[in-house]
Amino acid sequence: MPGTGKTKRAKELIQGEQAIFMAITAAVVNDAPESANVAMTVAAFLCSNFVPPPNHTIYIDEISMISRQTMQKILKRLRNNKLIMTGDQYQIAPITNSDTNDFWFTSEEYTKREKTTHILNVQHRLTGPECKTVRTLLEEIVANAPQWKNTLITLIAENRTKTPPANAKKLVFTNKDNTAIAKQWAQKNNLTLNMHGLCENMPVRITANKKHPTIPFKYTYRNGQTGTLVKFGEGYTQVKDDESGKMLKVDNRGHAKTIPQLKSALAETVDSAQGKTIEKEVNVIINAYLPDPPHIIVAATRSKNTSFTVKSMAMLEAHIRSNAFEFDAQVIEFSKTL
Repeated sequence: MPGTGKTKRAKELIQGEQAIFMAITAAVVNDAPESANVAMTVAAFLCSNFVPPPNHTIYIDEISMISRQTMQKILKRLRNNKLIMTGDQYQIAPITNSDTNDFWFTSEEYTKREKTTHILNVQHRLTGPECKTVRTLLEEIVANAPQWKNTLITLIAENRTKTPPANAKKLVFTNKDNTAIAKQWAQKNNLTLNMHGLCENMPVRITANKKHPTIPFKYTYRNGQTGTLVKFGEGYTQVKDDESGKMLKVDNRGHAKTIPQLKSALAETVDSAQGKTIEKEVNVIINAYLPDPPHIIVAATRSKNTSFTVKSMAMLEAHIRSNAFEFDAQVIEFSKTL
């Protein structure tokens, strides 16, 4: 379950070992433990010819986002390595071309491996009386208790706010919502967005990776890094990195190198936020798109101080109570085996 210290426990297990960290999203890779010798996305690993030495431990985080096919490919290449995998089967599922979800735990390579499972139940993030309802919700989901939908509706209703709090981090479910927030921000600040929805002095997120020219598995910049857009150059966009304060020259794409590989960071998608602990207040914005259970659970559990701005509570409640709003049956069955 979210907030139980899965990543912290895994970091402790790889301390002092030769370790390689992997995850599906660059946002998670950016938070890789400092003790890892190499950190890369799963895609980068599979696209390379890199075969880790047998004495290296492989740590894969947020495995709920890994499909059966991808897990097959990973494990076939890592037959001689010890693996530590952390995740939550109730969180966001992998994106596949199939009509049904092909979860990582259905991989033949996974099922035939010897494994030890540790279930962490002690809550570290969602502590205190203000988080009582969300803790109850998580307990009910794990127990497959029928009242979990009522508890979710109560959680949202109790923490609903008409407008997003001024300093809250906004979480959205679609890029369309992110674009709308950028337009509102520009209008409020008397700024004009260009055809790509960007302007100078805007908080932005890089949407591409650039490999370091000389150091293997290192990057000049990564997909998911955030900063402030400083200026538009010829074939590039200059960004001041939030974490280091360094100036990054982010290459444009397209035939004429005119399309910035950036998007607004005034809000973050829930997919990108999975695996993160957000210290500040979070505001979850639910507009026309009505999300599935895993996305709502991820959104509601990033911070111990979470509010919801909902366009139509009646529509959202009807959606939650519908038969379509359920966790995948494969997830429920797998959970019973743990």
